[in-house]
Order: sequence, then C-alpha cells, then structure tokens
Amino acid sequence: MFPGARCEITDTAHATATDPQGNRITSNRATATIQVNGGKDDNCRKQHGGYGKTS
Repeated sequence: MFPGARCEITDTAHATATDPQGNRITSNRATATIQVNGGKDDNCRKQHGGYGKTS
C-alpha cells in the first residue's frame, strides 16, 4: 500500500439517443467508484480535478 491519502473518485453517467422512429431513449444511470492511493490529504481534490474525496 502506498503512503499518504486514499482518495475515492466517483463518476456517474447515462446515455441518450433517438431511435429510427424518433423516440428518445435514455439508458439507466451507471456509477463507478475507484480508489487512488498516495499523495497528501490536501492534494486529493487538486490532483483529481476537484472530484476526489479523502477517506
């Protein structure tokens, strides 16, 4: 295990499209969370675009 902070980054996404008949289709929402180890506690959000959460 790396020393320092353990940051969790969560991303949520969905897709929308139009079928051949012109109906709007929306997918279910998908969520993924990853853990990034290392670094200083106060750099977690800076290093990950403002989205990291120190745990």
